[in-house]
Formats: sequence, structure tokens, C-alpha cells
Amino acid sequence: MAVLPVTASIPDLDTRYLGDVYEWGFSVCSVNVFASDFTWPTIPYQPPLTLVDGSVITPVPGSEIFGQIIFQDHPPVTNDNQAAYDAFTAVFNEHTLIYVFPQIGRNICAILYDEADEVPMRHYYIKVRCEPSVGGQASDIQYWKYTLLLRPELAGMNVARVVTYEMVGFYQNRRSLATRAGLAVKTGVADYVLIQLGYLPTSERPAGGGSSWDTGYTTTAFFFDYIVRDAPTPSPNFVKDLNRSMDARDPAIGNREWSPDVIADINARGMSVNELWREYKAWLR
Repeated sequence: MAVLPVTASIPDLDTRYLGDVYEWGFSVCSVNVFASDFTWPTIPYQPPLTLVDGSVITPVPGSEIFGQIIFQDHPPVTNDNQAAYDAFTAVFNEHTLIYVFPQIGRNICAILYDEADEVPMRHYYIKVRCEPSVGGQASDIQYWKYTLLLRPELAGMNVARVVTYEMVGFYQNRRSLATRAGLAVKTGVADYVLIQLGYLPTSERPAGGGSSWDTGYTTTAFFFDYIVRDAPTPSPNFVKDLNRSMDARDPAIGNREWSPDVIADINARGMSVNELWREYKAWLR
């Protein structure tokens, strides 16, 4: 007989954590059982990966420690819309996704986490479904089905950038996003990852920084980038700490709504988000 002790965050094996199921009682998480001295293997050799269109996925320094982000099988690609499929395969070779997608995942995790054990999800593979238009959106994901959804609007866009943005959703921490601020953090962190990977240049920063820090997307992302790199006293771990504050597996967090008060606790000078926003706007003038 084996006895499996569980932590306070997993009171029993019926309490689980998965994807965008935010209700704590319905959350689904994997329970990993390892030897006490276990560490995730590193990936010592990560060559740059050239895509079909000649663009390159370059490994982020530190991404090699996320050795658990490997796929056990080739990601299946379903073609239910030829235009979306053509746009996708003009950039990504179906037969190399087993190498390319994990490297994108490791790059994302190197930006969002300090340690491999912090990553909440480990995917056997990520599925791709090319489908007809839905509400004019070029892409989306289904967390609970580990599926990347691509649509005909993808044609003419930077496909690698779109795919990377959506894949952030598979790896970043998530908690209740019922508030405007919580949703802004989710989308802002995803776009922040794009900034770090060179997909989002400063030319796409909204004029004057934007109207409000919690607008989300690029407005919030460039604001976070300012806190990390350009503030009078930079906070280099700010986004990682912010992502950590969204970890619904933490029993101190659970399904409680995220509060922007967290930002004062994780920037180097203890400033409120409104104080930082005013400073950022002044810096841009």
C-alpha cells in the first residue's frame, strides 16, 4: 500500500485545477509524486529553430531549465478551414511542431517563472484546429482541451506572434478574472511576453501610454515593461511576481478575485499602481 500525503492546497484528490475553470471546487491539478531529491532535467542543447517563412525561434536564456516542457507526441493539426490552415502552414511545418511548440513554451516560462516547479501545467502536446470565423477573432485557445484555435483572419498577420500570444495562455497562472484589473493583468502579461521576444515593438505602444493602466493588452504590457526596466528603481522580477500572484493553486489565493493592491507589494519602491501609472505617463512625455 502507498500513502500519498497531500498539501493544504489539495485537500483531497477530487479537488483539481484545470485551465479556465476558475471555481475552486471544480479546479483540477496534477499531483506529481517524485523522489525527495528530484529535479526536472535541463535541456543542454537548444538550437535556434527556423520556421517555414525564414523567421527564427531563438531560445531565451534560462529556458533550458524547463525540461518538463517537451511533447510526447506530434501535435495533431485539424484542417476545418483551408484559409486558416494555409496561413498557419506558411509559417509552421506540421512535422516540426513537436520541437517548435515546446521551445516556444520554454521561452514563455523563462519569462514568467524562476523555477521549473512553478509551472502549473505540463502538456502531453498542444492540438491545433484550423476553423471557420468566430466573431472576427483570428485565434483563441481552449485551456481545458489544450487546443489552439486558428481562423481565416490569421492570413496577413504575424502568425508566429499570434501563436506565441495564445500559447502564453497555456502556461501563465490564472485565477478569477471577473474584474477589469484581473483581465488586464492576464492580457497585459501575455503581450509583455511578446515584448520580451521581440514581437511587439515600441511603435505599437499606445499614444501617451494609453488611457488607463487596466486597459489590458499593449497598454498594460508596456506599462509593466516600464516597471521592470525603465522605472527610476527597476523591478526586474515584477512580472514573475505578478504572475505568481495569479496562482490559484495557492490556498491563500484560491478563487478570490485578484486585487491591484498586490502591485504595491512587488515593485521595488512599494508604490501603488496609480502612482506608478502617473510616473509612467510623465516619463513618456
